[in-house]
Amino acid sequence: MSLLTSPRKSLILLATSSLLLSACASQPQNFQDLTAQEAQEDHLTQLSTWIFPSSELETARKAFVQRCVEASGGHYREPESSQSLETAVYTGPSLQALKETGYQAPAPEQAPQAFADYDQAGLEAYLGQEGEKFTVNFMEYSSGELDASGCQAQSYQYIYGTAEEGIKQALLAPHFAQSIGRALTEDDQYRQLQEDWSACLAEEGFSVVSTDQAAYAASQLGAEESQKLLARDISCREKADLDTKLADLKSSYLEAVYQRLEPFKEDFERIQQTAAQKVEEDKANSQATSPVTALPTPSGTPSAEATSS
Repeated sequence: MSLLTSPRKSLILLATSSLLLSACASQPQNFQDLTAQEAQEDHLTQLSTWIFPSSELETARKAFVQRCVEASGGHYREPESSQSLETAVYTGPSLQALKETGYQAPAPEQAPQAFADYDQAGLEAYLGQEGEKFTVNFMEYSSGELDASGCQAQSYQYIYGTAEEGIKQALLAPHFAQSIGRALTEDDQYRQLQEDWSACLAEEGFSVVSTDQAAYAASQLGAEESQKLLARDISCREKADLDTKLADLKSSYLEAVYQRLEPFKEDFERIQQTAAQKVEEDKANSQATSPVTALPTPSGTPSAEATSS
């Protein structure tokens, strides 16, 4: 069971300690209207550090969750995450992977834990039962209602300094990488690349509409036909230089995300510095509770959707 809430359009709420304070002079642009931009490699590297918390920070936070829940007599283990800019939009295995392993799926022991593992007592401790309720919003994304007494909320306070900033950095910010999905799949160039690839496969009698569906299509075939599809897929990708074109197009939309988030650069970096210090404190003196303080105080501000891009 995944307990992450789905992204939704929402009002941007500002609080005293809000991530958005330093950008008040530059209103954020609408993430629903991404336009491809010329990508700069250093920007994409920096974007990744902004929106994906390091494994060290998240390992420490999840370890706190387990201690906090166990102190209440329950069990809760959060799902594992392997998010990256490369996997933000899945377009199927790379050409290199197809050549090396075909459509082979990762071995079960290598697959990340996709769902939370918990018992009833652990779930109640994780979510909280009787604490103050609050919601954190960042541009178009919302945490949904959280309980300040829950180990989930406490974990963000414990590692990131405040629950609000932790939720924005570790829970909501990664969604911005995924915001390219809608823009990319509606891009005329992307559609044409997929159509040309599909037509190339069709010349050999294979009906597959997009590169991300090829592995599933192969799994429905016998061994011999599956190998024929694999060979044709590789040939069609090479013929059209498909992987390079898809990667370049995807990078152009990630550049657009960079430009939307650039006003918050100092805030991301400050939060991460605080978190790094908190991790060192945790190594020296691990705790099982971290009361949530300074809950967000909503204030009326323009919505991201209403802001011109």
